[in-house]
Amino acid sequence: MKNTKTQPEKIWLGFAIVTIICGILLAFEGNYVSGISGSIVGSWLAFENYQKLKNKNGRT
Repeated sequence: MKNTKTQPEKIWLGFAIVTIICGILLAFEGNYVSGISGSIVGSWLAFENYQKLKNKNGRT
């Protein structure tokens, strides 16, 4: 039986995408430290939650 409860992972994935976009915008505005580190954290968060979604849907 597949586990189809993916709502938290989808929310975190959306939050990660927003974090990446905000980090890129901060870097272009001149706040490089916050922008680049925010983009890195957002990328890591997106990768982790994408992997969780992929595994929960039965794809390996």
